[in-house]
Amino acid sequence: MKRLNDRAFHILQTEVRRCLDVNEIGQVQLELALRRLEKLRLQSGTPVTEAELRETIVDLIPKFDPKVLRQAAKANCPPSSLWLGLKLGAIAIVVGAGGIWLVNRPIPWIRYPVMQVAPFLLTPSYMAMDHDYRGAIALVEQSDQLVNEATAFEDLDLGTQKVRAAQKHLDQLPAWFLGHYPEDYCRWAMCRWRFTIDEFKSARQEIARMDAKLFQEKNAQTRFEQTEQALGEAIRVIRDNEIGENRTAAIADWRSAIDTLSQLPDSTLAGRLARNKLSATERDFQSLVGFQANSDRNGRLIEVAEISANAAKQQTKKEPMSLIELEQVQEAWKTAIAKLERIQDTDSDSVEAGQRIIAYKTNLNAIGVRIQHEKDSIGAYETAERMSERLASTANPKMVDRSYVLGQYRAILNQLGKVKPNTTVYTKAEEMRISAEKRMQ
Repeated sequence: MKRLNDRAFHILQTEVRRCLDVNEIGQVQLELALRRLEKLRLQSGTPVTEAELRETIVDLIPKFDPKVLRQAAKANCPPSSLWLGLKLGAIAIVVGAGGIWLVNRPIPWIRYPVMQVAPFLLTPSYMAMDHDYRGAIALVEQSDQLVNEATAFEDLDLGTQKVRAAQKHLDQLPAWFLGHYPEDYCRWAMCRWRFTIDEFKSARQEIARMDAKLFQEKNAQTRFEQTEQALGEAIRVIRDNEIGENRTAAIADWRSAIDTLSQLPDSTLAGRLARNKLSATERDFQSLVGFQANSDRNGRLIEVAEISANAAKQQTKKEPMSLIELEQVQEAWKTAIAKLERIQDTDSDSVEAGQRIIAYKTNLNAIGVRIQHEKDSIGAYETAERMSERLASTANPKMVDRSYVLGQYRAILNQLGKVKPNTTVYTKAEEMRISAEKRMQ
């Protein structure tokens, strides 16, 4: 062992050169000091102590820093056996921990051999699986309680957190390890679980089902909260006795809110809350809006019905009308009647609505008759036309029995007689009738 190791030598050499730089010593003193230190560096034996270093340097450099001597002496001390043992122990611990970390990686071709030969090395994996299994089962149960029996939206928020946590625990469970039961670990850890494929799938399916339900719940909650906000604004406008377009819009928003609340799914928390709120909302609507709202609504229905009726009357002035045009008029009358039938019998406008319905139905029936006449007339005319074409296609009419020809013309006239006036084929039918009568003479 060198009496002065390299580290201590470099510490002292640096300080000696510093003393030269600050003019505390000369070049000769520098070289003598370095020679002494180099000599100690080359000697073998017990390490030089701080006192020996002081005797070697101070006579040449009286102002040599004692702290540097102390630092060099400390650096020159060989490591103790205890320190060496601690160092080797730390290395062994790190290597051992690294080995355990490696065998516990989720790699089947590493774990299976270890499981057969030294299963105790997989204790960290068993502990992690035990933790994740217990956590997953507990969180699935808590999530089911919070999601399926929620009484407030806060329960759904907490249920969402539990579902995510349960999913995280399930993701940590190694699917390839299903069915394996670590007997040695469970003997002292007293675990009561056993990984099975059915149990694993069941937990995942339950989480997926709750995820889907939470998605539905969140959508319903969003609609419920938006409806509540719109409803609150509509109530404020009505209570402030605003008039004009603001009041009309508020009444429409209120009705829309009632419709939305009634359409929320009963299977959701928002739907159940909406059912409880709906009756009060409808009662408040009748109380605050009341007769005026119904009157305004009925007035609009009568107005829309009258527009449809006027359109039907205007179109009916055309003579004759095609089948398509007649059906359009029929649809207009039906629309007008449907609007009026939405007025309740208990409303004050029900008498006027009833009178209009009677008149509109009369017109509707008349249009129905015209449609049937048009269909029958078209059918009769087409039949007569076909009969006429067959008769005209005879090769030599002079050779045909005249009684037969007259019979055919009578049949044609009979069909033409079925064509009603004011139909689209009436004019053509008259022309064909005149032509047939001339041929019969």
